Amino acid sequence: MKHSPPQPPNDFVLPACVCGSLRQAGRALTHLYDQALRPAGLTAMQFQVLMTINTMERATIRDLVRIATLDQTTLTRSLALLVRRGWLRTQTLADRRLKEFRLTGEGTAILGVALPLWTEVQQRALEQLHNSDWQTTRKVLESLIRFAGDPPSSNFPDNQDPA
Repeated sequence: MKHSPPQPPNDFVLPACVCGSLRQAGRALTHLYDQALRPAGLTAMQFQVLMTINTMERATIRDLVRIATLDQTTLTRSLALLVRRGWLRTQTLADRRLKEFRLTGEGTAILGVALPLWTEVQQRALEQLHNSDWQTTRKVLESLIRFAGDPPSSNFPDNQDPA
C-alpha cells in the first residue's frame, strides 16, 4: 500500500518556522565567526570554550555543558583537540570521574591573538543588528531558551564579553 507524504497546513511557510530560521541564522553566524577566527587557528566553538575557561579560571565538562550550553559529545572532542594543541591542561579531581580544564600559557596567548578578531566580527554583527536591537534580540532568545526547557547559560554575555 502506497502512503502519501503528510501535507503541511495551508498557511505553512518554511521561512516562518522558528526552529528552521534560527538554525539557518545560527549556521550563517557560526560560519562568519569561524572565518574571522581562522587566522588564530580557532573555530567559534573553540573560542567560546577557551573564553569560558579563561573567565572561570578552571572548569569541568559539566561546568562547560551547563554554562556554555554545548553538547557534551562535541565538547569532549573539542576539549581533546585543545589539549593536544597545548592550549589546555587537565587535572583529575578527587572524584576520579571528573577532570578539570585550565588554560596553559599557550592557550592564553592564542586568546590574545583571537580576541581582536572576535571583537571585529562581533562589532560588525552588532552594527548589522543596529546595536540597540541586540538587547531586544537577546531577550527574545533567552525567552525561547526558557520556553524550550533548556536553562539559559547564566544569561547571555554582554555585548563586549566574548564567549
